[in-house]
Amino acid sequence: MTANELETSIRYNIPVIALVFNNQSYGTIRMHQEKVYPERVMATDLGHISFVELAKSLGADGKQVRSAAGFSQALEWALAQKKSVVIEIMTDVEQISPRATITDIRQKS
Repeated sequence: MTANELETSIRYNIPVIALVFNNQSYGTIRMHQEKVYPERVMATDLGHISFVELAKSLGADGKQVRSAAGFSQALEWALAQKKSVVIEIMTDVEQISPRATITDIRQKS
């Protein structure tokens, strides 16, 4: 989901729950760079972007979580809302995908 789609869901009163896994990087691009050029990545780091604040600026609401317990609470909250919401899940950039870490990728290269 993009910011434009989130704004559209607000404008047309279509409640959507968007999950954003925020590792402060372009993770997929970095993963491919690490496979081909280990430890020589370029332009994949992001600064601090608050997707909760972005959601609020578009008229949605949001919660940021850092743990499984926090996610459970945020999901319960989101399901009770009558409008679109964003749950921003903070993740470690080292865990580049559900099945691999950056270290794993470098070792296989």
